[in-house]
Amino acid sequence: MDDVCVDLCEASFDKIDASAEAFRTAGAMAFQDGVKKAKPVLLEPVICVEIDVPEDLARDVLEDLARRDTEPQSEDVRGSTRVVRVRARMSQMLGYATVLREQTNGRGAYSMHLDGYQRVKR
Repeated sequence: MDDVCVDLCEASFDKIDASAEAFRTAGAMAFQDGVKKAKPVLLEPVICVEIDVPEDLARDVLEDLARRDTEPQSEDVRGSTRVVRVRARMSQMLGYATVLREQTNGRGAYSMHLDGYQRVKR
């Protein structure tokens, strides 16, 4: 959960009924009720990925990225290498290292970094 702030406005103490466990339980119940009323959304990590691939193998890599529902950012050519930048949900990029290695016979490379979070598609 992100951006959660809780204020305890009032509490009473009774030597007979009050205990540390009773306050923990009351706090947990209040938190659950508050979360339900807040209508939370599930977020997933979004990453920026930069892929360096030999120009002659770029087509297969680009097709795979399109199947993974990535958002193209830019493409550059550096000598005989194409540099592709995309934005993607992290869940779409699981196992990408193996796929890229197979598609490029080990000649491709990539790096990724966290770009933020977005709502999970339902």
